[in-house]
Amino acid sequence: MKKLFFISIIYISFYSCASSQVEEKSIQKYYFYFDKTHPKMEVYGNKKELKHLYRLTYSDHVIFIPYDSIEKEIKIKKLKKYKIKDYDWLFKLNNTGVGQFFIKQIPKKEFYLIEKRESNKVLYLRRVSFIQEYE
Repeated sequence: MKKLFFISIIYISFYSCASSQVEEKSIQKYYFYFDKTHPKMEVYGNKKELKHLYRLTYSDHVIFIPYDSIEKEIKIKKLKKYKIKDYDWLFKLNNTGVGQFFIKQIPKKEFYLIEKRESNKVLYLRRVSFIQEYE
């Protein structure tokens, strides 16, 4: 009886480890280029909760809020390895498309901003959450 109990515990622990590894592999990462000098992009809010706004139309906006500080610096030459979504890609999505892309989380998605500031040589990678607001 004890052997059966221990075998079942070992089986359950192996099964839970195997299922957690599968979940981690299914995360898709999306990178969005953000240039605050662009007339349709702006940063607002306080330092604790900055918001990065893409103004798509008068009523539709895509807003990202950084989770934390800058994760890393990216040199422009190494930018090609990221599959970056830009303003034109976002603009082509209609309101329904934006909602389906960002809210539907199967497979799980992570969003990142590749942020251009003052320098043309270095960009900054930040992990963000997504919200969509209407004004």
